Amino acid sequence: ETPQKVTLKEDEITNITFTNEKKKGQIRVIKVDMDNKEVKLKDVEFKVYDEKGKVVETLKTDKNGEATTKRLPIDQKYTIQETKTLQNYVLNDKKETVTLTQDQITNITFENEKIKGRIEITKVSKDDNQLTKEVKGTKLENAVFEIYTDKDKLVDTITTAKDGKATSKLLEYGNYYVKEKNPGSDYYLLNTEKYEIQIREHNKTIPVTIENKSVEVGLDIDKTGLVQAQPNDEIKYSFNSLKNTSNVALDNFTWTDNLPTDYIRITKLFTGTYNEDLDYVVKYKTNKSEDYIEYGKYNTQKNNYIDFTKVELEEDEYITDYKVEFGTVMAGFEAVEKPFIFCKVLPTVKAEDKWINYTKLTGNYKEHELEDRAEWPTISYSKKLEVKKLPRTGF
Repeated sequence: ETPQKVTLKEDEITNITFTNEKKKGQIRVIKVDMDNKEVKLKDVEFKVYDEKGKVVETLKTDKNGEATTKRLPIDQKYTIQETKTLQNYVLNDKKETVTLTQDQITNITFENEKIKGRIEITKVSKDDNQLTKEVKGTKLENAVFEIYTDKDKLVDTITTAKDGKATSKLLEYGNYYVKEKNPGSDYYLLNTEKYEIQIREHNKTIPVTIENKSVEVGLDIDKTGLVQAQPNDEIKYSFNSLKNTSNVALDNFTWTDNLPTDYIRITKLFTGTYNEDLDYVVKYKTNKSEDYIEYGKYNTQKNNYIDFTKVELEEDEYITDYKVEFGTVMAGFEAVEKPFIFCKVLPTVKAEDKWINYTKLTGNYKEHELEDRAEWPTISYSKKLEVKKLPRTGF
């Protein structure tokens, strides 16, 4: 459209050249997050192909998620394809064909879906359970798990079904860890381990098997004393073990001692010390009382001395039993300084008389009643005096 001046010469042909540029346009690629279109994606790479499949330009989106081609002739169609994306997004390799308009920028939007996956937990018994009779490998229901990001943000809470399985919601690309919140049963211990998991592949479910150790319950009491004794001797019984051997706390933890009162009378009790700070109650029972009588309250951190001879009794009344009620004790509760008692052998005991001192330890876990017993036999003997004749001296 620009006019050009021409000067003619006689009998000559004057040439003039007009140059025509092809009509051209541009393509603007806009890259956004599929779930949130307000999020623009930087550094995503695209290639632009002509109709012959030749790459005419390579683009990379800027901080606004945009990349614009140079001016391209509009006499053909172009194909745009994403070739590289961010590591936490799924590559959108769908090809888009674009028809250009002269002197205009044609926008085309590509969406990228974040890589997402799931975590599937299978909860099983680590061992045979003595209380429920479930065998090792049994699938466990109602266990509750929490899923956190590696920045300690809680993102999901799931509970196992009857098949022992629980599956998370879709989780975005990243690092996570799983913690058990509740084992789902009073007969399994809480698993306190952290299970680290990486989501790296789209739509992949990561399996995790988590084991729970069974609750184990038990008590142990052991008693020793003199094998032989004489009338009027004061003999000592020692309790070398007094322990909750369970891996859980027990309720109503009680130590009881039954005295063979036809042969001995209790005089003293040294309660021992224990590895848990608790208050407890000492009680006793007599041949004239139907129920136990409270003697006093004490603390496990002191080895308390109890003098049963100071108890006010009737002339023909005597102590037949005593017990120590600790209440609820932790797993592994046990005596540190071992307790012991002293008893007086009755003067009426005859040679070869034999008596047994019985003791027991009891406790509860849920509806299960636990008991362990120990005993110690003692036999009476008479000490004969051997009279030696002295040599006779004469006159």
